[in-house]
Amino acid sequence: MERDGVIHEVRQRYYLARVPVAEIDTTRMEDFERASISGHRWWTAQELAETADLLRPAGPAHLLAALLADGPPRRPVLVDG
Repeated sequence: MERDGVIHEVRQRYYLARVPVAEIDTTRMEDFERASISGHRWWTAQELAETADLLRPAGPAHLLAALLADGPPRRPVLVDG
């Protein structure tokens, strides 16, 4: 990723969290986040499996199904993109 003329190696972590409220607070986003994120929404497992949209990380429906069926893995799972 390049930001302000500086190239950064980016590693992201994704988490599954069960929450009682579906509201997302964006008030603490930085300017570059606001500029690059056009929106957000919650997806059902079925919607993830059926969408033609490009999603990151790759294969979220498969990852979600495994988490729901087996629980958290013992070690982090490496994913593409």
